[in-house]
Amino acid sequence: MSSRTLPLLFINLGGEMLYILDQRLRAQNIPADKAKKVMNDIITTMFNKKFLEELFKPQELYSKKALRTVFDRLAHASIMRLNQASMDKVWMESCHLRSQPGTINLPSIAQTSAKCSV
Repeated sequence: MSSRTLPLLFINLGGEMLYILDQRLRAQNIPADKAKKVMNDIITTMFNKKFLEELFKPQELYSKKALRTVFDRLAHASIMRLNQASMDKVWMESCHLRSQPGTINLPSIAQTSAKCSV
């Protein structure tokens, strides 16, 4: 695989995770100010200048375990806390939206059942 694939993978999976978290925050009626803070904190962390500079250096893809660790830390870069089971669900939904090559299956709120604590 290309040594320049990691940034695209990170931004894609990060966007998927943000979509899922946003849906869960809305479904759980988290107050708008807290939900906004959660999303802003995660987005700010995702697009931190120093982090992006490192991310965009040509390098091999991270292992699945290492990538999962990055996303665990990213999800907890805000006031929100996810328990292990909820983070597992968010991670699986972020990584498995594409069940068949060339198709995209967006999760419904019913499918996205991670529990957010803010």
